[in-house]
Amino acid sequence: KKIRGKWRKVRYRKRYVKYRKVDPLKKYKVATRNCQSNDPNIKALAYQLTNPTPSNDTNGTLKPLTNYQKAHNIYEWTEKYVDYSWYYNSRKGAVGVYEQRTANCCDMAHMIVALSRAAGLPARYRHGTCTFTNVTTGHVWADIYVDGRWIIADASNNKNDFGVIRNWNTGSWKLRGIYTSLPF
Repeated sequence: KKIRGKWRKVRYRKRYVKYRKVDPLKKYKVATRNCQSNDPNIKALAYQLTNPTPSNDTNGTLKPLTNYQKAHNIYEWTEKYVDYSWYYNSRKGAVGVYEQRTANCCDMAHMIVALSRAAGLPARYRHGTCTFTNVTTGHVWADIYVDGRWIIADASNNKNDFGVIRNWNTGSWKLRGIYTSLPF
């Protein structure tokens, strides 16, 4: 190598680069402003819903629940214990929904995403323009990542089931965005 006009002998060090495995779902596992998955009440509820107890053990063996069963329990709790209330955008976040037990589609999605993330399941938000019975409007729902695929979790209507939409036309909706945290 030439340094200041003179040739110098340079010793090169061997550099070892450590490569870390990057979790592509990591961003779908963290708490955000309205998805307070680190709140003690949210964490306690998520633990209660995703760990077998004599009251929620359907097979009577107290075996650990599968990720699908955990996600299903989170969805079912939200659909059963949170009443739908119509208003624009987010007002409450997951903690407000936990306390008041009413929410619109955005805040219901916050609840599902927060419980899922508190249970260690990746979850995200989807926003689209959907056609309901007689109106086309914006709508938000959650997706939970289970066993290598995203499963729809729209608890805003009792007609829906975990992974199944019945209250809006799934053949004509338009995706507006997929988010780790809702911008509205």
